[in-house]
Amino acid sequence: MKNIIFKIMLMMMPLLSLTSCHEESDDYYATAVVNVMAAEGITIEKIQGTVKLTNLNNGEVYSTADFDNARVMINVLRGSYAVYAQGTVKYRDAEGNEMTANFRASADYAEVMNHPSEVNLKMLFM
Repeated sequence: MKNIIFKIMLMMMPLLSLTSCHEESDDYYATAVVNVMAAEGITIEKIQGTVKLTNLNNGEVYSTADFDNARVMINVLRGSYAVYAQGTVKYRDAEGNEMTANFRASADYAEVMNHPSEVNLKMLFM
């Protein structure tokens, strides 16, 4: 009887090792990639400003000023957001003239559910 139990245990070991190898995790966060876009013919050289994402469900605000050209990336709780950006932009117009202006850009509703989630904002010069 002991021999049969031992053989059954030996046969079960590979099955147990296969089922215990998967990793379970709850992923509540996603990366929001916010792109600030200018009108056609305008090339953004550099942005200095702030992007704020406000969670529409709980009111939590996430903020960053870490621009990589006209793009920021920020990890936020998955959900629906209002997105607001403002600052100063250095750009080239269609004729190649270098200019500087203040800007704003916003979206009343953006879903951040995937890795990553892209949010495109149209720049408005002030």
